Amino acid sequence: MSGDVNESISKALDDAFYRSFHNVEPTNKRFLLAFDVSGSMTSPIADSQISCREASAALGMVAMRTEPIAETMCFHSKGFVSLDIKKDQSLPQIMNTMKRLPFGRTDCAQPMLWALENKKEFDVFIVYTDSETWYGDIHPFEAVKKYRKEMNIPDAKLIVMGMAANNFTIADPSDPNMLDIVGFDSGVPEVIHGFVLGEIETILIISLSFFGFCFGLKSLLQ
Repeated sequence: MSGDVNESISKALDDAFYRSFHNVEPTNKRFLLAFDVSGSMTSPIADSQISCREASAALGMVAMRTEPIAETMCFHSKGFVSLDIKKDQSLPQIMNTMKRLPFGRTDCAQPMLWALENKKEFDVFIVYTDSETWYGDIHPFEAVKKYRKEMNIPDAKLIVMGMAANNFTIADPSDPNMLDIVGFDSGVPEVIHGFVLGEIETILIISLSFFGFCFGLKSLLQ
């Protein structure tokens, strides 16, 4: 009986998790989603049993299933390359794809530089990482400014999601179209939605408890 009850609870959580995607309104903007696939992404988010990788995959699923245009890329050992995941895949399937990949440095300037080099038009760049980032000859906020100018997309936005709380800052605080998010919270998709549509200005979110969501998320991964 106990096993049946646990299975029923797990299924209910799973169903609620996937149904929650329908509650997120699309912005109808063009997204590039860039995933850190490094080994450090297996570390847990503070005060939870959820890893940074699990959280990034779940939030990526929200964007992929909500937005009509959401291209997925990753920081690979061979450079900034396409990440072969689909919006109709389950969370465990996406996780399995990510954990098999050889990782490269998480250079947060690369999404904009790659898009510029390939003349790809995006309105929003989101980087999902654990906060262990690096950059080369150009700072990410300089890269997004260069992208805006050369692609004539003056309000292109950069969002960097650092799942682990530490001394983390990428965005230029004087730029209203850049956003750093630190931690993981159930309100993150709504905040991103408002930020992308220009309904809120640049803010820093520090919120590390997402237990209801994490409990359902964990059941999906077991």
